[in-house]
Amino acid sequence: MTPEMPRAAFAAAIADATSPAAAYGALHALASALLPARLVTVTMLDRQNMLARRVYTSDAVAYPTTGTKPIIEDDWFRSIDTLRQTHISNDIANEKDDFADYDLILSLGCQAIINLPVALGGKVVATVNILDAKGSYPAEIAPMVEDVLKPAAMLATAVAMLHAPA
Repeated sequence: MTPEMPRAAFAAAIADATSPAAAYGALHALASALLPARLVTVTMLDRQNMLARRVYTSDAVAYPTTGTKPIIEDDWFRSIDTLRQTHISNDIANEKDDFADYDLILSLGCQAIINLPVALGGKVVATVNILDAKGSYPAEIAPMVEDVLKPAAMLATAVAMLHAPA
């Protein structure tokens, strides 16, 4: 499947989105149409309070959208925040110390991950996290992730912020 078909569906869905759930649901559908996506979450960054809050999840039981966690300014965070680098890993066993929820991720059958930083207004405001089975994200997908999913994540986040409750 070429990216054009799912992009057209995303464009239609995002044009009609009137809630954060609808905006991120459109992004989730796009991601799932383009690559394996067993789990999709979106985390917003509250820099004033140095907290991260999950605002979208495809698995509300394992990864609910309740609560916050502190932002830890480690190497992983700096690569996402300062450098705005997309992180793609096919086996997070090599970096399990970076994932406090490593055992939960494994229990869901996920070991491959894509972390997309979402920059708006000159700062990273969110990350989109896409997970699937080990080996799901070969190097060849990196251009598609950057050229298709990252701009879609930016648009979905902007629409979600537009419709977020006050």
